[in-house]
Amino acid sequence: MSSVTIQDSAKFHISEKPIHSEMPVSQFIAYLQKTAKSISDIFTFNANVSSLCSFIPNEMHTFIAVDVLTVMLLTYFPNFAGLSQALTRHLDSLFRYLIRLDEQSQQHLQEFTSYLILLVKQIINHTIDQNLKASQVFILLTCTELFQNIQKLPLELVIQAVNNCHYRSEFIESPQSLPSFYSLLCGTSAPFLPKYCHKEFTLVLDLDETLGHYSQSNFLVRPGVKEFLKETCKYFELVLFTASSREYADWAMQIADPDGFVMLRLYREHTINCEIKDLEKLGRDIEKVVIIDNFPKAFQKQPHNGISIKAWTGDVYDRELFKLIKPLCESVQGSCKGLKDIVNIINSKC
Repeated sequence: MSSVTIQDSAKFHISEKPIHSEMPVSQFIAYLQKTAKSISDIFTFNANVSSLCSFIPNEMHTFIAVDVLTVMLLTYFPNFAGLSQALTRHLDSLFRYLIRLDEQSQQHLQEFTSYLILLVKQIINHTIDQNLKASQVFILLTCTELFQNIQKLPLELVIQAVNNCHYRSEFIESPQSLPSFYSLLCGTSAPFLPKYCHKEFTLVLDLDETLGHYSQSNFLVRPGVKEFLKETCKYFELVLFTASSREYADWAMQIADPDGFVMLRLYREHTINCEIKDLEKLGRDIEKVVIIDNFPKAFQKQPHNGISIKAWTGDVYDRELFKLIKPLCESVQGSCKGLKDIVNIINSKC
C-alpha cells in the first residue's frame, strides 16, 4: 500500500487578533491542565471537548482537532512510540498559550504542533504497510483524510467523524472497500446533516449533469464549477446530494471539487427510490434551503426550493453555473430579494 500524505503543518495559523469569547475560557483551560497529565481514551476526550466547545476560542479549534486525532490514534494503537509524550507536550503548550497569550508561547505552540503532526505522519506511513486488519487500515486512512482537511472542518465535525469511525470500523471486512471520511460526517437516518455551527443558508447540489458528466471512464467537469463553489461557499453551507453510489460520487468529487469546498455529502442511500431528495430530512430550516438539480423530479417534494438547471453533457460553452452565482449570493445578503423569490425568478427564466 502506498504511503499517505498529511497536510503540511507549517500552514497552521494562529490569528494575530486577541483571543476573545462570549464565554470564559477558564473552564476549558482547567480541563487542558488536567488532561495534559493523564489522557484516557478518545471517547472520554471527545465527550469532554464537545461539552466544552462553547468555551474554546475559535482560533484554537484546529489545534484541538489535532489533539482529537492524535488521541484517536493512541486509543487504537497505544504502543506508537513517542506519541503519548508528544501529545502531552502539545496539550501543555496549548494550555500555556491560553494562559499567557504572548509571542513566545505562541511560537512554542506552533513548534509543538508541527512536531506532533510530523510524528503522526511518520507513524502512519510506517504502520500502514504492515499486516493490519481491515478495520485498522480504515482507522489509519480516516485519520489521514481528517488531517488533510483539518483546517476546513469545524471541530464538531472532526469529533463526529472520529466517533462514527469507531462504530463503522466494527463492520469493515475488506480493505478494498473502505468508505471515505465524508460518509462519516452525515447520518444514515433523518436528520441527515450534522449539528454544528454552520452558515445560515444551505445550498444542495446534484452531481451528474449538474456539476459534471461521466463519459468514457472520465468525469468531465462543467464550466464554472470551481468559481461557483468558491463564491457560494462564502454564504452557504454546501451539500452534495446525489442519487449515485458513494464510491462513484467520492471519485467524481475528487475531480470536480479538488479544493474541498463541499464537505457534506449525501448519496443514493439517502434518496427515496433512488431519485427523490427530501429536503425535510436534512435537518435544516426548509425556508433557508435551496437545491440545484437538472432532474426536477428529484425535488418534487419541495418544488419551491428547487432550481432546475439545464442538464450538462459536455458543452464547453455552457454558462449556467456562472449565471447563478450573483443572484444566489445576493439573495442571502439582504441586498436583493429573498432566497425563495430568487429561486422563482431563476426558474421562470428557464
